[in-house]
Amino acid sequence: MSEKDLETLIFKIALDNALNYGGKTREKNILSKLMGLLHEKEKSIHEYIKIIKKVVEKVNSMGLEKQKELLNSILKTPIDILIKEKETKDGWSYPLPPLEDIDNEIVVTRFPPEPNGYLHLGHAKAAIIDYSYAQFYNGKFILRFDDTNPLNEKIEFYEIQKKDLKWLGIKWDEEYRTSDNLLNHYKYAIQLISEDHAYICDCPHANIKKNRYEGKECQCRNNSVSTNLRKWDDMQNSTPQSMILRFKGDMNSQNSAYKDPTLFRILDVENNPHPIHKNRFSVWPTYDMYACIEDSTSGVTHPFRTKEYELRDRIYFSILKSLKLRIPKLSSFSRLNMKGAPTSKRKIKDLIERNIVKGWDDPRLFTLIALRRRGIKPDAIKKFIYNIGCSTTESLFKIELLS
Repeated sequence: MSEKDLETLIFKIALDNALNYGGKTREKNILSKLMGLLHEKEKSIHEYIKIIKKVVEKVNSMGLEKQKELLNSILKTPIDILIKEKETKDGWSYPLPPLEDIDNEIVVTRFPPEPNGYLHLGHAKAAIIDYSYAQFYNGKFILRFDDTNPLNEKIEFYEIQKKDLKWLGIKWDEEYRTSDNLLNHYKYAIQLISEDHAYICDCPHANIKKNRYEGKECQCRNNSVSTNLRKWDDMQNSTPQSMILRFKGDMNSQNSAYKDPTLFRILDVENNPHPIHKNRFSVWPTYDMYACIEDSTSGVTHPFRTKEYELRDRIYFSILKSLKLRIPKLSSFSRLNMKGAPTSKRKIKDLIERNIVKGWDDPRLFTLIALRRRGIKPDAIKKFIYNIGCSTTESLFKIELLS
């Protein structure tokens, strides 16, 4: 590696680290990251430290906005040669930082889309990172359809999303639907209730919202285990939104997500049947309930999700600990934000419903079907995602970087 390439790599690591820690980085943070990324150690540790010290002083003298601007500038240039790569039998190369705490285990990752729309560039980022790590470590990659909200999901999107993934060149070792495991989730709900980790709440929604805001426990929290078990049975035949199952978190927590979050709710499956199970089940788990359990029970070792879920990490670990289930090594990366159009299925649906765009394949969107229509190739998308990497720093990217 040339001196220029080495300094560019160190500069990128320092900027990324500084942005994750309030604008300041430290030499030892940069050195440990650098040693994990280099193919070979071409210099002595003292020589590396000398360069790192100079870069750290420069980066720490900048403001946050300047740091972000420079990091985005570096990401616009090809940096594949700077990062550790490995090519496997599928023909991809993987310029991603190594995983920590492998512990000689088989690495298992998953991509868990909800079948309620076409995949967009944000999904591509998650799928490519998940798939790449499984391939890099010769592990296992799972495609899991998180279809637990009958109000939004449609049968056609299962195949449409698989088609999008195949277009990207992604192959999976296992495929399943979370909805098919619903009875198992019921068993875990009963376990949480029986061990006094969860309770049925039938308070009006306005009261629940007010109590969460004020940090007050409702009277339902003091129900006996036997009362909660009886109400859980009643829940199966109750009207939508009449009661919910809540986890016993901490109503005084500074983390608003941990204030007794909802684990199960009753949905109107008579008017909105599930695409697979129709109206067989009316009680469905929330993301907080099923995501951690599915990761644990399916053998996922390294789940990734966007930083927007960071407040929910405590719920993830608390539920698994309460159920005495294996705890995966959860990691986060930043949500992908593009200039000019949303990368959110909810916002894209709204644009379509208001006739602002003509459909999921409107070339102004960043759905994969729209990008395909514009002539953008899968290799360009993969290169773009690799250049962005797994940073947790929020940035706004332009479509020109996909060329």
